[in-house]
Amino acid sequence: MEQLFELGKIVVTPGAMEMVGDFGVVYVISLHSHGNYGNVSEMDERLNQWAIANGERIVSTYSGIWEKSVFVVTERDRSVTTVLLAEEY
Repeated sequence: MEQLFELGKIVVTPGAMEMVGDFGVVYVISLHSHGNYGNVSEMDERLNQWAIANGERIVSTYSGIWEKSVFVVTERDRSVTTVLLAEEY
């Protein structure tokens, strides 16, 4: 499967890095960039698909893997993708 959009610079908050580690960061970035948005609603999944086509922000949420939810956010200009904990969002 192909990557659906550019990620830009990858930024990981200290809290996310401490909890998920290098492998976890690579894992969620890969899921996010290939269209697996994690535990988002059907509406949010459709919004992400629309965002890819229209240059808007893409947001994924992964929960149930670690003790806290992890967000992955790619900014609308595709310059930065951030991995962060829910409380850092």
